[in-house]
Amino acid sequence: MFGAKKHGLQSVLMTKLHLTKWDGSGTIHSHRDAMVNLRTELADAGTTISDQSFHEHFTNSLPSSLDLFITLYDDPAYDVDLLCDKSAKYEMRHKLADTKAGKAEGTSDGPLALFDQQASSSSKRQGMRDGKHITCYGCGKKGHIKSKCPDGENKDKTRNEKHEEKQVERFNAAKGTEANKQRPPTGSLSTRPYLTTH
Repeated sequence: MFGAKKHGLQSVLMTKLHLTKWDGSGTIHSHRDAMVNLRTELADAGTTISDQSFHEHFTNSLPSSLDLFITLYDDPAYDVDLLCDKSAKYEMRHKLADTKAGKAEGTSDGPLALFDQQASSSSKRQGMRDGKHITCYGCGKKGHIKSKCPDGENKDKTRNEKHEEKQVERFNAAKGTEANKQRPPTGSLSTRPYLTTH
């Protein structure tokens, strides 16, 4: 009699495994967990299901919207966890594409709208990197930075000359002698001789 009950339990659990379908509510991972629990109950009842067989039961339980994904998915290891992870990514990309298409038509809202906004701000940052929104601190023009400024060489020379003249004045004032007016202090940016007026 116990054998008949065990066989009946196995039949009921196998039927549940065959009929279990994921309707899209909840996550694919929670659906996987429910099917793994059925597989464990079957193992406890004495029926072992191979990884390949379980993989087939699992893929058959998925909605028809994933048929293309399942057809293209090839896993010789029959790893249901990996299938779930890849399927979740596939669904996310599909929803993102739908959201972008909806936004192009002016009808985008939903949970992926924020993700879409972040993606568009990322493209704005890309525009900053290519120099379109950069302002030069040397000349004030857009499109380049000071170190790449086409006008910067002439202005930098003028600034360097003024800076060197101030250094010479400070040096001469500190020494207080006419003799020291011939050379700038050590560490000067230029090596050209300085002329002083008497």
